[in-house]
Amino acid sequence: MFGADLVKGQGMPNSNAQNMVQMPLLSREDYEKLARFRHALRQFTAFSDAMLERSNLGPRRYQAMLAIKAHGDDQPMSVGELARLLLIRPNTAAELVNRLENANLIERVKDPKDRRRALLALTADGARKLAEVAHVHIEKLEESRAVFVGFFDEETQAAPSA
Repeated sequence: MFGADLVKGQGMPNSNAQNMVQMPLLSREDYEKLARFRHALRQFTAFSDAMLERSNLGPRRYQAMLAIKAHGDDQPMSVGELARLLLIRPNTAAELVNRLENANLIERVKDPKDRRRALLALTADGARKLAEVAHVHIEKLEESRAVFVGFFDEETQAAPSA
């Protein structure tokens, strides 16, 4: 657990005297944990982005394909649902879907319950490509497990790797 001492307004952006909240005082170790964690996130993201660019997929396309696959084959996802999951606007999601469809990575299928609505599914090529890059991501996460899983474990003191 983070430091037990309390400081009014510590770490609160735009806090003023009237809205000050009692917050725990963070120790140096707390800041070190956060720094290690953020460093591990940056390392993973840099690794992921570089690998995805080499695979001609890119981070946003990969995230969209992951969301579609994770949603489940039995319940295909709509463009609106994809936008909500990726925290992007619906028109941006539609453009992303168009690019994925043009690359033969996903396809639009008619919703059997509402023929006006298009649902998203991975193509065979898309599923194969996703499986390839997801496998490499899982391996990298396993390598970084100590930092990510041990973040709140007082006994884990994983140093950032190069």
